[in-house]
This record gives sequence, structure tokens and C-alpha cells, in this order.
Amino acid sequence: MFNSKLAIFLSALAVCICWGIQCPLSFGNDSPEQFKMVSAGMKIPEFVLNPPDSVEDQKYLGLTDLKPFSIDHISAKIVILEVFSFYCPHCRNQAPALNKLYGFIQQDAQLSNDIKMIGLGAGMDKNETDQWKTSMHVPFPLFRDMDTSIWQKLGKPGIPCTLVVSRSCEILAVHFGVTEDIEAFFSKIKEYREDQK
Repeated sequence: MFNSKLAIFLSALAVCICWGIQCPLSFGNDSPEQFKMVSAGMKIPEFVLNPPDSVEDQKYLGLTDLKPFSIDHISAKIVILEVFSFYCPHCRNQAPALNKLYGFIQQDAQLSNDIKMIGLGAGMDKNETDQWKTSMHVPFPLFRDMDTSIWQKLGKPGIPCTLVVSRSCEILAVHFGVTEDIEAFFSKIKEYREDQK
């Protein structure tokens, strides 16, 4: 009896570890064929985000008021959208690199006007998002996708997933997983920004 309970526990633990290593979300019963994975050259699917949690975040994004908005309302030439999840170990590894990227952008007044960063917590509630912001020391605005509807519109990408989006809502680049060389990624983003009118 004890051995069978231990075997069940170890099997469940193995499944959880495998899920954590791959970090894909798998909510719902939809087949993968029903969703088109986001990729460079596509328009980002339309979705609406709830208002920012603070006036500071509202000002950072150049929004005129605290009401629901879409990506094209953000006052920037480039928006970097990071899709992550609370229980994803790779997302935790990615967080310091993104904070560093934010710091690079903020060091230059023109870049900080032209490039904005936001995070989207897939399947996360307010408490989890707040914990993430505090524990990961995230300096940019975070938004919740509690029912994963936005993540599903993006084609259910593996996470972390970093999207670089133009003012016209074209996806300029997509990166899955941890960004190993954040300086090179920053250089690429500056190139994308130079290409925007």
C-alpha cells in the first residue's frame, strides 16, 4: 500500500517537473491546429488589457486615462511584450535579463520615449502578479491574463515568450525561452526602432 502511494506521488512529481522544464501552458481542450503561433511579420492579434495598476504605469505607457487599452494605444515606436507565468522556472530565469534590458533603455532619454516594455502574466491573478513584480523586482508594468484568453490568441506559445511589436502592431521579432545575450537583443531592438518612422 505504501509503495503504491509512493509510486503515484513520484509519477505526479515527474509530470510536474517535466511541465516545469518545458513551460508550455495547456489550458482548454482546443487542438493546436485551431491556433496560429505568433511569428515575425504577422500583425499581433487584437486584445484589450485592463487599465494599469498605477498612475505611474499609465504615464510610462503614455495612456491618457486609467481605462482598458490595446497595444496600439501605447505611446511608443516599439513595445516589448513579455508573456510569462508564475510557476515557470524559465520565466524566473528570464526576469533579471528583462530588468537589465529595461535599464539599458531607460539610460537614453530618446530610447525611453520610443521603446516601452510590458509583461503579461498568463493564467495569473492579481496576487500572483503583485508577488512577481515584488519578488522579481520588475520595473515595468505587468498585466494579468487570468483566463489565458490573450495567450490563446497569441497561438499558445511556449513561455517565456518575448514579442517585439511596432506602433502599427506588426510583430518584428519573437523569442521563446530565456534570452542568453541581452546586450545583443538590445542592439537588435535599437535597429528595429531605427527602422520605424
